[in-house]
Amino acid sequence: YMGELISINLTLAAASGSVCSTLLTLGLTRGKLISTEAMLNGCVAGLVSISAGSSLFDPELALVTGTVGGVIYTLSSRMLHQLKIDDPVEASPLYYFCGCWSLIAVGLFTTKSNMTTSNVSDIHRYGLFYGGGGELLGLQLMAVAVITVWCAVCGAVVFGTCMHFKLARVDSETEVYGLDMFHRGNALHDDVVDLERRQESEINAINAITTPNAQKLSEHLKKIQQQQQQQ
Repeated sequence: YMGELISINLTLAAASGSVCSTLLTLGLTRGKLISTEAMLNGCVAGLVSISAGSSLFDPELALVTGTVGGVIYTLSSRMLHQLKIDDPVEASPLYYFCGCWSLIAVGLFTTKSNMTTSNVSDIHRYGLFYGGGGELLGLQLMAVAVITVWCAVCGAVVFGTCMHFKLARVDSETEVYGLDMFHRGNALHDDVVDLERRQESEINAINAITTPNAQKLSEHLKKIQQQQQQQ
């Protein structure tokens, strides 16, 4: 029973997260963008959201959890863009914000029967919405706080050290062209929806680079192409 429940909950949460993120993005762009990125990342958001409670929730609550995860991913991603915080792989919206929601959802939706069949040693704590009181929810919120503080402190130490020794950023020319272009010789992602704007920004970036640097980059790209042909 437990294996079947986990499989069903994972499937439902992934599907609901994907559908929710896609529709929400469509609504926020006023019907102009059906985003494959939102569709796929919404699926991941649903999976992350259900991960802590996949064996503790009933299937209908897996749908709710995945749907809320899709909303959290979409809005937190837009928030980071508005704040101009660079997260190109959207790790924070997917794994931090949706991960926090996953822990909180356990304190809300865990049923007593599923807690019993999950072989959990302490079956006296279960979800707030199922009459379990706020004890489990309080413990989950404490876990969110501890994880947040731990990651913040460790991140500050690691990245602060990198910034001190100037290891956190590449040079300005590589930033303009992108790591894919500079190190691999071609761009990894093609923005089909916004192609004209991307081409315009590339032209402006090229014009802003001095001739010696542009020549240096051209020579570097030729070397990469020769290496690829030899392979």
